Amino acid sequence: MASGNSDKSASLRFADFGSLP
Repeated sequence: MASGNSDKSASLRFADFGSLP
């Protein structure tokens, strides 16, 4: 799933976790 952009991966991960209660 790593395309070379760690920033994008981190952003997506954070959004997923932030959506959880």
